[in-house]
Amino acid sequence: MGRGQRDEVGPAPEQHAEAVARPESDDAQERIRQMKRGEDAGADHVVTDGIRERIPQSSTEDALQAVLLKKRPGIDADERQGHARERGRPPSFKEPSDDEGQEQPRSHDHEPLQERPPQIVQPDSQIREGIAMEPVRQDAAVVFIDLSGFTSLSESLGPDRIRELLKDFHAMVDKEAVSSGGMINSYLGDGAMILFGLPQAAPDDAFRAVQCAKGLCVSTQRWLASLPPAVKSRLGFKVGAHFGTIVASRLGGGSYHHITATGDTVNVASRLMEVAAGHGVELALSDELFRAVGRDRSLFEVGALTGPVETRLRGRSGSLDVWFWRSRSGNS
Repeated sequence: MGRGQRDEVGPAPEQHAEAVARPESDDAQERIRQMKRGEDAGADHVVTDGIRERIPQSSTEDALQAVLLKKRPGIDADERQGHARERGRPPSFKEPSDDEGQEQPRSHDHEPLQERPPQIVQPDSQIREGIAMEPVRQDAAVVFIDLSGFTSLSESLGPDRIRELLKDFHAMVDKEAVSSGGMINSYLGDGAMILFGLPQAAPDDAFRAVQCAKGLCVSTQRWLASLPPAVKSRLGFKVGAHFGTIVASRLGGGSYHHITATGDTVNVASRLMEVAAGHGVELALSDELFRAVGRDRSLFEVGALTGPVETRLRGRSGSLDVWFWRSRSGNS
């Protein structure tokens, strides 16, 4: 655009401040006068057209600026930021917008990016707050669940359909974990890891872990049965559960951290999922976990419990006594 056309589209830069400082309607003038009177009287609000409005505490001049910026047609969020800087306020100052609720344009020149701490949403945030920054060594129960066949299914289904499947699966896992008092340590794509015993060990950690493991089996069977035949015929699942010593801690860098559990107990629980799949059952649990619940077979009255079977785990030198459980409707 040529220099001669500047006056056709708006005032020149040197005229800009004067244009902004001039009321553009009787309504704006009346609001300004009310704000002046309110400030002189020591009030912090005025009522205009039945609307209660706060008077900015900085000065009446700021109130003038706020009213005029709101009334001036066509002004955007970035221009408001520019005027805020001219008035000596930080660029992050933002006046109320008539289009509040709609996405406003962002200018990286006026509003530098700020780091935000990660927000970890869990069923019980108090559990996570109770875990200290220093590592904690204690006994805990660990439950893993993983879908079988999901990777190959992802090749034929579109990303939107895969997202919906994962969303439903994660919601189901979350419900079972919360109802049992467990903490979801992480979602591993088409799987999840659930901990029992944090931030402090409890006498019923093993019992609640067994209840959660069984609940996951039953709920996952029902969820799979609700899927279209072309999908459910290609999916299965397995669950592994173990009890022992873990080290719980917060790990990560300056921009992100998470709760994690490490140790042989975690590795064994994960490997037990493979054992369950290899034996054609839904759940494989260690004898350590079964012993922690007093080897109470009444916990497995629904379904079939067999074992213990001495089993070697992949990547582990020693063997482990393992119990196997299948629900009455289990076909995995």
